[in-house]
Amino acid sequence: MSGNDIKSSTGATAITLNAADVEVKGDLTVTGNDIKSSTGAVAISLSGNAVTISGDLTVNGTTTTVNSTTVDIDDLNLTVAKGNATNAGADGAGLTVEATTAGNKTWAYNNGTNSWLSSEHINIPTGKNYLINGSQIAASNLSNGTTGSGSVVLASSPSLTTPALGTPSSGNLANCTFPTLNQNTTGSAATFTSTTQNSQFNSIGVGTAASTTAGEIRATNEITAYYSDARLKNFHGTIQNALEKVTSLNGYYFTENEVAKSLGYTNDAMQIGLSAQEVQAVLPEVIAPAPIDEQYLTVKYEKMVPMLVEAIKALKLELDEVKKNCNCNK
Repeated sequence: MSGNDIKSSTGATAITLNAADVEVKGDLTVTGNDIKSSTGAVAISLSGNAVTISGDLTVNGTTTTVNSTTVDIDDLNLTVAKGNATNAGADGAGLTVEATTAGNKTWAYNNGTNSWLSSEHINIPTGKNYLINGSQIAASNLSNGTTGSGSVVLASSPSLTTPALGTPSSGNLANCTFPTLNQNTTGSAATFTSTTQNSQFNSIGVGTAASTTAGEIRATNEITAYYSDARLKNFHGTIQNALEKVTSLNGYYFTENEVAKSLGYTNDAMQIGLSAQEVQAVLPEVIAPAPIDEQYLTVKYEKMVPMLVEAIKALKLELDEVKKNCNCNK
């Protein structure tokens, strides 16, 4: 041995000692099969090309490279980022599968969201289940979302207090100015078309905010519905005795009674309207079950216009007859 070096018989340096490091320049040959500790216990056992370390192995370097094809670990838990006391210290810790050209595949902890992030899709095989808080959601009921970052869309029909995931196939939405739907719809977040969606809203605002009053629809422009084109109708005559029917009706001032209050109506203002029962007696075609409860009735006021037209015509005939027999101007 010369200084910090152990040299071979030829004078070449074989082993260099540097503070805490030992550097072997060439091959290390052990004549027996074991390297023993100072107590005589076998620390490293050599058998052919196999090396068995009987105790703990501590590597204090920066990088440890294992070129084995298969690595078997008996322990049930593998710890990374050991010694960190905070989430921030574990940020980025996880597993990386190297793919130099295509990009590495990672499963890593993200401190910013306090969650695990995967760089790739997670595929659930047929027959296996995805669990949320122990509840199973069948793999067939999960599909990749259409947003840029991906989303989970539930094919079942959960009850939602505040819808924040994808959009369920059904549920209860309250006080929506315009909901964003993507189940059985086409279009963008601004517009949508649906032929299968059955939705219920508390109140709706079209071109304005929803009022939050149950059952109220507010719009800043006209509402166009149904049809009046003669090419779509088979006519069966005009409304007979229209004037007598109109004169049998009464226009009322009214306020909501206790039964209406029990059904959820809260308008205490004085209102005007007709009696559905009186209208039903002369023009049942304009009567429908009330949406609040089908045991009560409501009037389709816009459909009373044809009767009013015929009543005015009948009144005009009577007026013309009066004018013809009147001697007022003679």
